[in-house]
Amino acid sequence: YQDEWLVVANKPVGLTTMRHKEEAEEFGARAQKFLPKTLADMLPGLLGNPNRPVIAVHRIDRDTSGLVVFARTRAAAEHLTKQF
Repeated sequence: YQDEWLVVANKPVGLTTMRHKEEAEEFGARAQKFLPKTLADMLPGLLGNPNRPVIAVHRIDRDTSGLVVFARTRAAAEHLTKQF
């Protein structure tokens, strides 16, 4: 599902939801292109707007499948996070 404020994606087993801030900082922006893609990395392109990032509101483990909610704006992310 997708609308102006959020995206709900069915994450398959074996795919990480998002990259943790510490991991991203450890590797740096240049090295991140060599890390495995996350669902948060792939969604903008799959949604047809690769320059509009999504914000993971929660996550599920790599070895778990299921629905994951992403926000399309910072305000939506804050509102959805409060709901979770």
